[in-house]
Formats: sequence, structure tokens, C-alpha cells
Amino acid sequence: MSRLPQTDYLKVVRCGEAKEKRLGLSYSWETHLRAFENGSKTEKYIPFECKMHDYDKVTDGVQCRWFARIEKVCGYRVLAQFIASDKKFWTNMLTAEIHNMPAADSKDPKMVQVAYVPPYHVAEEYENDLESFIRNALESEVYGQNTLAHNHDDKLNRLHDSRFHVDQRLELLNYTNSQEIRVARIQEIAGRRLSVVVCDEDSPVPLGEADRQTQSNESLYWIDEASFFIFPVGFAAVNGYKLSAKKDYIAHTKRIAADLKAGKTPKFLEEDVTFDDLPHEKVDEEAWKRVKVGQKFELIDPFVAPMWTGSVVVGIISLLGK
Repeated sequence: MSRLPQTDYLKVVRCGEAKEKRLGLSYSWETHLRAFENGSKTEKYIPFECKMHDYDKVTDGVQCRWFARIEKVCGYRVLAQFIASDKKFWTNMLTAEIHNMPAADSKDPKMVQVAYVPPYHVAEEYENDLESFIRNALESEVYGQNTLAHNHDDKLNRLHDSRFHVDQRLELLNYTNSQEIRVARIQEIAGRRLSVVVCDEDSPVPLGEADRQTQSNESLYWIDEASFFIFPVGFAAVNGYKLSAKKDYIAHTKRIAADLKAGKTPKFLEEDVTFDDLPHEKVDEEAWKRVKVGQKFELIDPFVAPMWTGSVVVGIISLLGK
């Protein structure tokens, strides 16, 4: 297989043939999956490299791989079938078992640590001319198909890298008073989960020992980075929300709000979690126009223990940003 220049996406091509057309408009991994899942006629299947475990006990450290194609998509799970085989398997598309093509050839040109080999029952059937079988299988089912981005493996390795760091500060909804926001700091990170704490150094009032969001040796307050309990520095000032903080922090966030209102780039401190760090989903403008003060809806109340056991009827009393 020939190697293409480093572009956003790869297409597997035959050796010796003319270069393919510019691939700037090629599909991404997600685009292919969505089109395949929606039944697009142009998406026959999506090939990729996958670890082959049939030979783990006899390969003495050499990793065996073979090519597979996606047959069905179910969330992050995909049903795949090995090329030239009836063997099917379910796997997670974010697993380290999956690679772009030709990953092994590009990272191990001499093929010392990695080898392409079909499932054992197929290799046994074609053992007299295995090389021709592999060539024909690639020619008929792999070459010419779009595959994963060339940096798929690198992106996968960085999947759990956090954009946050310990001791950053953000704004946290008060668990005991949902109409108040306080300043909190990140004290631990685990993937998407953040352990945040309200500290004496950031609070204008003494903190109670029973407050589960404050510093305690008995428990930690963990929260997902997409939670509606946390906000970037300046959120309360921008939206006119009640803020419990010291004077210097309040003045700092008022300057941020003023800059944003004037269309300027606000000056955040290094310790601040910014609006770019915690982007919100785009709001449907037409739907937002239909939301009015006084309307009622059902809400699962996260402030009532035990949590997530039922919904309550609530009414809209004010709208931020209106």
C-alpha cells in the first residue's frame, strides 16, 4: 500500500497506480458512521485495521492485525466483520483495538512487531497460497475505500487529556441555594470528572462544616465537566446572577462582563476557567423566542435527595440573556 501525503483523512490506494484526487473533501470517521447508520447508498462499508487475537499464544510478542468492515452501528459500539471471513464481533469504536490504515505499515515499515494475518480458520484454508489470498482480499474489499483519519491513533491516545488543571477556579451553583453562585477550585481531575471545592480564600463569608461543596476530609464533591452546576469565571456577572465572592473577584468579573458586552476580548487570569473552556450548546433561536416568563414545565429536581427519583412542576420566573 502506498502512503498518501499527510492530510486530514486517508484513502487506501493500490501500489503503483496514479495518485488519487485531492482528499480535502473526504469524509471524517464520524461522517462515515452517521451516513452508514442512516442507510446512505454510497456507504457500502467502512474498513479499518483491527487486532487479531487468534495467534496471541504463538506469536511471541508480535501483534497480529487484520482488516475488518463495519456492518452495524449502535452508539459507540460497532458490529464488524473480518474481511474475507464470516467472523463477526462487537467492539467499541474508541478502543485501542481499532486503527486507521495502513497504521502498521507506516509505524513499523519492516513489519517486525506487527503482522497482517487473517483469522486462523481462513489462514488454514489458504495456507498453500496465503500471500495471493491476502493480496486478492485487499484488492477486492479494501483498496479504494475511505478509512480513518491518519492521526486517529494519536487522537485516541489524547482522548482523556483534560483541558483543565488543578487549582483552576470556576463558578459553582450553590447546592443549598440554587439562586446563588460561588467561586470554587478544581482539586482533582479524572477524565471528564472534576472534584471541585469552595475554599475559605474565595468565600466572603464563613463556610459551614455541613456544606458538601466545601473543603472536607470526609467527602469530595465530584461533578462532570458538562454539568449545569459549573460555569466559567464571569458567568454570574454576564447574566446578572447572584454571586457570593470577595470584592476583588467581583471587580474582576465585572471587567470581563463589560469587555464581552463591548465586543472586546476579556482579560482572564491564568487560573480562570474561561468561556472557551466551558462552551455551551448552541441554542435554537426560534425555540428560545417561544420561551416566556410564567410558562411551566416538568423538571427532575437535582437538589432533592434521593436524587433523580421524580419530577416536579416548575415555573419560569426569569430568563438569563433576555
